[in-house]
Amino acid sequence: MGEEERIKKIVEEIRELESKQRSVCEHLRRDGFEWNEPEMLERTVITKIAEEKTDGRIIGIDGGMLSEELHGLDLLLVRGCAVIFDYKKGKLTGYDYFPSRFPPYEIFVKYSLENYEFAWAKSILRLRNEISTAVEALKKFSPKAILLDGSIIPQAADKPSKDSEVFLEYQNLLKRYAELYSMAEEKNCLITGVIKDSRGKQFLDILSRQLRRGPFEREFHEISARTNDTTFLSSLLSEGERTFAFRYSRECREHPILRDFREWAERICSLYLKPVPFDRPLRVDFLNTASEKEPKEQLIQRISS
Repeated sequence: MGEEERIKKIVEEIRELESKQRSVCEHLRRDGFEWNEPEMLERTVITKIAEEKTDGRIIGIDGGMLSEELHGLDLLLVRGCAVIFDYKKGKLTGYDYFPSRFPPYEIFVKYSLENYEFAWAKSILRLRNEISTAVEALKKFSPKAILLDGSIIPQAADKPSKDSEVFLEYQNLLKRYAELYSMAEEKNCLITGVIKDSRGKQFLDILSRQLRRGPFEREFHEISARTNDTTFLSSLLSEGERTFAFRYSRECREHPILRDFREWAERICSLYLKPVPFDRPLRVDFLNTASEKEPKEQLIQRISS
């Protein structure tokens, strides 16, 4: 098969997949259905996002890193910055930076790391700096919400083996996460992480259980094998809609990262929302701090709005 024929074949495969995906999504939207799976916090699959005018203080956290492999050592420079936004009736009234607009780098030197250990160290030290910045900003400014760039837990690829010298850094990172969660719960602050272009498939896993033995079982099996949540939800969700909220993992004790978070594991949750029409939906991870004062319905509404 020539190059041109191969490209045409790929295009046709994509068109066929998108057509099947649209058919399933149209069926789901017509059905007006509710689901009931153990990891779901809500039963309604699609919800219109309630518009609320933000009042109060919201903090965004991001960080950066420079790294260099030198003769005999590895050099890492990391820094994190919090941007404090103040809102009144939905309008931005002021902003500031913490610890400063151009925060100093934290410098780390590591010796004799394997290549894979150096990759672990880069991720873990960057995350620890960002989470430490979030903790200090929460102490000083008492915001209504903190938005992290990325998930509110590390990724599985970030976890070092127990025999690596980087494992101690990972344990220190877990302590900082626990400190952030505890303080956020005490201060009634939302902890959220925004993930663009997520490759997760948790929503599709839940959907596959619902469509089992249904009229679209075969089509959906093919779709789920060749796509992910955000690609599928680009067709299912309209602008201003979100999915139900659900626990990050169905089996927290078996998840390589969540099992290290102990009592917090089952409170790490996610949802997808589509704030604009011509982009993929965002995944929002959050700490479930629902209580009698703020039931989960109100908490989820506050997160999504």
